[in-house]
Amino acid sequence: MGAVALKALQSREKLSITEIAGAPITGSLDPQVVFWTSGEPPLGSIPLRVLPTVHPAFVARYPLWTRQFRAHVQKAFRFFHGNIRWRDPKYILNPEPSLLREIIGRFRGSYCVYDIETCPPDHLEGRAARKHALKPATALLRCVALGNQHLAVICFFRTIDGALAMPSDKAGQTMEVLRDFFSDTSIAKAGWNSGGYDCVVIERYFGILPKPSLDGILLHRLAEPEAPHTLAYAGMSRTDVSAWKEA
Repeated sequence: MGAVALKALQSREKLSITEIAGAPITGSLDPQVVFWTSGEPPLGSIPLRVLPTVHPAFVARYPLWTRQFRAHVQKAFRFFHGNIRWRDPKYILNPEPSLLREIIGRFRGSYCVYDIETCPPDHLEGRAARKHALKPATALLRCVALGNQHLAVICFFRTIDGALAMPSDKAGQTMEVLRDFFSDTSIAKAGWNSGGYDCVVIERYFGILPKPSLDGILLHRLAEPEAPHTLAYAGMSRTDVSAWKEA
């Protein structure tokens, strides 16, 4: 419990306790007391389950963390006893436009969550590239993901390095199907920060605004004003999803 205990286990990427609190982590502890979450641990390592959370003293100072702390402890008991309540959805990468349209049709009369990722313009590198990757008015659309708890679809238009990821004719047809999805009022849509960054990018590329659409980050700010408002934190605090980043 707490930042000191988490720091003792981290051997690679250094994450703050509030970034990873509530995340079930499965790994191995080697003879040098180094915690491994990926790769091949040394001989003699023992399997270990870890669920970081904030220290009780932190909760005493910031009472609004009481609900999250209790939820983390309850999740830890489920995790350690093998009763975790999370199942990854089936996902499809870059489906043909006809299949994408058929899948979207399954969401009519129900709901669907969506997200987008961007990359910097082709001619920029280094610090300028990182800066423009975060600007919705200049960033390039890299992928669009949508789905529910059972099925997710990811459409890659560019690779992580910015190269084109699908033929131009397929990209055009996929964009048309996604444009119909964002304008389909029979599908309730939700996202994280979707009312800000995502909306600007979607309007640039598709010429429309998603409707109807709910931005979860606004509700989270109302429900837990003192907590971090990242999607990773909300997911690990409200569900049994595993850690999104390595410890």
